[in-house]
Amino acid sequence: PPPAPPAPLPALGAPLPPMEARIADPVSSIWAADSGALGRGAAMDRTPEPFVPAPSTPWASPAPPPVSMDRTPPPPASSSSWGGGTPEPPLAVNAALVGAVEASNAAADRRPGPGGGIGGVPVMPGEALQLLWFDKDAAPRIHRKQEWKKILEQLEEMPFDPELDQAALTEDPAEVEDRREVFEVVTRGAPVGETGVDHALATSVRADGRFAPQLVLLAGEVRFDFDETELLKTTAAAATPFAATDPELKTALDGATAFLSTPDVVASPEVLGGLTTTIRDAFAKTTRPVPATYLEDVTQRALLERRAYQKRSVFGEPHLRGTFFFAGSTTGVPTYFPEAMAKKLPLYRALRVRMLAEAHFQADQYESHPTALRAAAVVRVITSRRDDPRT
Repeated sequence: PPPAPPAPLPALGAPLPPMEARIADPVSSIWAADSGALGRGAAMDRTPEPFVPAPSTPWASPAPPPVSMDRTPPPPASSSSWGGGTPEPPLAVNAALVGAVEASNAAADRRPGPGGGIGGVPVMPGEALQLLWFDKDAAPRIHRKQEWKKILEQLEEMPFDPELDQAALTEDPAEVEDRREVFEVVTRGAPVGETGVDHALATSVRADGRFAPQLVLLAGEVRFDFDETELLKTTAAAATPFAATDPELKTALDGATAFLSTPDVVASPEVLGGLTTTIRDAFAKTTRPVPATYLEDVTQRALLERRAYQKRSVFGEPHLRGTFFFAGSTTGVPTYFPEAMAKKLPLYRALRVRMLAEAHFQADQYESHPTALRAAAVVRVITSRRDDPRT
């Protein structure tokens, strides 16, 4: 059946109650008139009427349960068999979501290893890479090679590692970013061989003959030879205590001392090397109460402490001269490093490296190799094998 119609409104002509009944108490009438807007005042001044449920009809909704004034939280549902409860489904969903987030974060924190799908040579187990130095002026040039651009694009998606990517808090942010990009390219890039250096030289010559050196990434070994004059001085000083009872050694030392005391002496490396060899041969002829390698060991240690490596004035300023060897090659390529890099080198004459370098034509007429390399970034390859002297 249809619902009962609403009660009729009062007739328009019905008389109003007397004025006294309508305004019995002005204050009460004000609060009563404003009870819709000021419900709090009305609730304080009026006694609440009892709740009367609506009549039950087929279309009526069930009455809501009474509101309890008890503020005590309900006890948690037990998931044990004794409590008879079971874990709620939302908890399982949250656990899965947390696991997915943790896996995503872990994937974001992992840096691709050397090679990383770009073609680089992977680091072998037990090896580590250490950035020794890079040329800030050469850093922007790594963006010009297409294969290195891919590495840098992937680097932009990686999280910033403050311990790896920032050596000092006082550094210029631009330099921090340059170091990060150079280290990434040297670590994950694909090194070239001797033919790659030759190709870089060929492409460096423009159609009109102008030469613009190209950067190449290399992997191999760098060896540093000592300055010939410093080597002779240090060898003579180490052998002098043994000359009192050895006439031949004393003669060799006197000749070297007389040569070095000549004012403004200028000698070729061959002459200086010959004097050093004479002292070594005289020292080795007599049995002494020291190891057979004593003279060489003492000399090398002293020269390493002073970083007394060979120097050449090329490319407009003094450079350290080293020799770079590709894997399996016995022919070294003259390689030049900035003189300021000497103090950053570890105390080793030979280092395994990954290196960014400019490929140049021969820079010293007395070198036998037709190519020269000018270093732009040097990363040391460290191995934990104690029997490898190239670390």
